[in-house]
Amino acid sequence: MGSIVFTYTVAGPGILDVAVDFSSLRATPDLAYLANEQGARSFTLYSDSSGIQRYFLDVPDTPDQWVPTTAERTCFTAEARKLRFCVETQPEQAKFVGRERYFQRRWSGLFSLSWAGTDIELARPQGVYRYQVTVEALP
Repeated sequence: MGSIVFTYTVAGPGILDVAVDFSSLRATPDLAYLANEQGARSFTLYSDSSGIQRYFLDVPDTPDQWVPTTAERTCFTAEARKLRFCVETQPEQAKFVGRERYFQRRWSGLFSLSWAGTDIELARPQGVYRYQVTVEALP
């Protein structure tokens, strides 16, 4: 189907500009998801530019696993580590935020599922899509 090229540019201290180039694909996918995730053990507090702030749970099969949002800036904070990472997109960009942390069993054995973050949903992506990731030390 082709290749997708990710270019990461350090735009300043803790600021990463991301460019995702879909132009080499020979076909246009219906949907693409750009996952921006960290370990769920540390990142438990969610906040966004719409004013929402809440803790996500460690319980499997909760609504916390895939929450839709169009907030321009979504952030997850690791309070004990005094660290926050944020994903910033154009206004009204479809995204899902969530967090899962638990063990699962499948045919190959037991494995740990641990993620917290923002997944950007792109419908029929073509050309170059740009967004920004920031990592901030908190006081």
